[in-house]
Amino acid sequence: MDIDDQGHRYGNFPNYYSFHPPDNRLDILKQTNILDCLCRGIPKNNESARKMPRLEDDQSPLRAGVVFYCDLGCNEGNLTMAVANALTQPCNIEGKSIPSDESKVVIQCLGLDLDPMLISRASANFSSPKIDSGSSFHRDVDATFKVCNLCSESAHNEACAAFMSGTVNRKGDATNATEVSGSEGCSSVAGQLFYLTTIFSTTMWIHVHAGDDGLREFLQRACRWTERYILIEPQPSGCYRKANIRLRKMGRPELDDVTSTRLKMRSDIEMEVEKVVIGCGFRRVALDELVRENTGDVTTPDVTSWNRTVCLYERIIPL
Repeated sequence: MDIDDQGHRYGNFPNYYSFHPPDNRLDILKQTNILDCLCRGIPKNNESARKMPRLEDDQSPLRAGVVFYCDLGCNEGNLTMAVANALTQPCNIEGKSIPSDESKVVIQCLGLDLDPMLISRASANFSSPKIDSGSSFHRDVDATFKVCNLCSESAHNEACAAFMSGTVNRKGDATNATEVSGSEGCSSVAGQLFYLTTIFSTTMWIHVHAGDDGLREFLQRACRWTERYILIEPQPSGCYRKANIRLRKMGRPELDDVTSTRLKMRSDIEMEVEKVVIGCGFRRVALDELVRENTGDVTTPDVTSWNRTVCLYERIIPL
């Protein structure tokens, strides 16, 4: 990675949250009731507070009160922590707010990103000792950030397996990590999977560097590591062209061929991403399901202020 690219080649923008603060996305998640949906599905210390029905014959190993969350392409971790923190807050269940003592959860959070500098900043700012010593983030979030090339099957699987087996230390270094590869990777650590996986504006960078097959494989891996929900904000087709325009204006070498001739999924990228995820046993959670349930209003948009659609998927076919 060349610092002169300023993040425009791999998406590792050094000041990303200065122009896209975490609250921009959290507001969308709240307005659409996506956040409440995620909250209601979490196993609580008080099981009577858990009203969201599980999948038929669901024998998932999640422990009550502990939730595993993975953010793929986490940058400096600000949005990762904002989502994790939001999941610890009281939520609405059947129109009633559940008191914090009945909805207390501990979020075990993993953030993965390609850029060592961004991961270093995330670890420095959001490691558990930092949170416990007076951070504005909730002390019931236990965060680990690790450098990972998400285009690499082995690196992605190893990072998730190391986290699940408890072998990732606070600095993001893995020791004695479980050796994993292929489709078996997600089942190598006592069956533990992530309750929630988020992929915010990362799919394009995987796509341009790994091609159609690489993007499909990345999404399939993310799905295999996910037990319940996956939240994806894919970059639309126009962003591919704009990435090269920005590099050209900076006098930097352009990305390799990003046309739809090479990247055939690009022309209808949102639907192509959805087809892969649905093919992995998920369903798209319709926005009107969530909004009508709490407010009766179906006009709330699921599009960010910079024209990205936020898509929530729920697993309907157990692994």
